[in-house]
Amino acid sequence: RVKVFSAEEPRTGLVFRAANLDAPGDATWESIGRLGDETEIMNLGTYNGMLSVLDPPPSSPPGELGIFWLVSGTLEPAGARLDPLFTFETLGPSGPGSGTHRIEARNGSGTVLFTKSFTPSVPHTETTGPEAEALPFFAELVPVQAGAARIVVVNDTGADVGQIALEGSAPTVGITFPVGGETLDGPYTVAWAVTDPDSAVHTSLVQYSPDDGATWLSLASEVNGASLVVDFASLPGSAGNARIRVFSSDGANTGAATSNRFTVPKKLPQATILSP
Repeated sequence: RVKVFSAEEPRTGLVFRAANLDAPGDATWESIGRLGDETEIMNLGTYNGMLSVLDPPPSSPPGELGIFWLVSGTLEPAGARLDPLFTFETLGPSGPGSGTHRIEARNGSGTVLFTKSFTPSVPHTETTGPEAEALPFFAELVPVQAGAARIVVVNDTGADVGQIALEGSAPTVGITFPVGGETLDGPYTVAWAVTDPDSAVHTSLVQYSPDDGATWLSLASEVNGASLVVDFASLPGSAGNARIRVFSSDGANTGAATSNRFTVPKKLPQATILSP
């Protein structure tokens, strides 16, 4: 059984979440997005963060171009459950923000190098039926700080409730399909390889660009394997300028790769008679 929640979010107005009512203690909350006739489910923290990183709305302040951490997670009674950390170059806010909670970048001796304040979003019930308690969540862009050893989440009482140790080496990502030059129409398996000297577990984000990287569409988040079936018939067409991009995180470090160019056939326009 699934319970649907919604949460007000300043960039989109309404974001949907779902929870398993047969396991009320399960804090694995998911967000639900809709693309055409397909319903996609992804981690809500990643979804919200990717909105800022990959598809900022025109009304949003452009921010500054820089390297940012995407810090996201859920605030549970026992502490913060943090999602894998991703690092992007993007336009983002470089200021300290405001709110009841904060994210701190600290060096090895505990000195705070940067603070980003925020207020968690709290879902509320939109459907009828039994109530299920949803947990606050957050997703924030934080400018990468040289010399940082830890990213720490601090709650509204000033207590540390979660952290990510910034250690180890970044994974190396290589896209094995598409290799470039293909014409892809219909379902194909996009594949990549990840090598990492100090981690065997990786989480990946997969994106598609029809315009040689000028814009990117998120295809999937939190892919735990090294492949993804993509229906290219449902994607915008591109005459030789399509690309796939994969980001892979070991939890703290991010590696990325972009495919060579390939072709996706253009789609015919569709007309609908609205009246009579």
